[in-house]
Amino acid sequence: MACYNNIPYDGDEHAFSDADRQSMVFLRDRIYSHNVLRINYTTYDMRHTQDSINIRTHPFIMVLAHEDDTDVDPHPYWYAKVLSIYHINVRVSDHVESQRMEFLWVHWFGRDPDHQARFESCQPFRIGLMDQEDPTSYGFIDPSDVLQAVHLILAFTNGTISRVAAGADDEEWEFYYVSMYWYSSSAALHVLIIA
Repeated sequence: MACYNNIPYDGDEHAFSDADRQSMVFLRDRIYSHNVLRINYTTYDMRHTQDSINIRTHPFIMVLAHEDDTDVDPHPYWYAKVLSIYHINVRVSDHVESQRMEFLWVHWFGRDPDHQARFESCQPFRIGLMDQEDPTSYGFIDPSDVLQAVHLILAFTNGTISRVAAGADDEEWEFYYVSMYWYSSSAALHVLIIA
């Protein structure tokens, strides 16, 4: 509903009534799944380039952070692992024309508060996937909110942890380091293509 109504993403969940939700009609009752999201953007030096987000091989993204004003050590970006890429054709019950909407199902990362990192000294930030039992660790986002792909470096010394995903045990790295190289190519003028 927020995407359909052009409500900008601010990091908070928006509440909608049952009547609002029931007014949305998925054409042919279908949701279409994709494996790749391509993001075209302009780099800091005005060159056009493209990132490819693949849910199997390169699923990590960054978005602008929406930190609370009370945060002592705010960070400019949030990071997520894209679990699924979807699009739907939807219309509101009182409208004739439908609209294509893309959205991503993501698992959010959280920063490791015990790890000291700074932009100035090029010490990489350490992040880990949020607890899967926490309902806020997963969410839907509009692909237009994605800044670009992010390169994460495995924190080998911390090892893996077991996560239960879709009924199967799965090993996941406990922590990752955010490659500082990616900060130098901050993007603007995003155009999205889902393949």
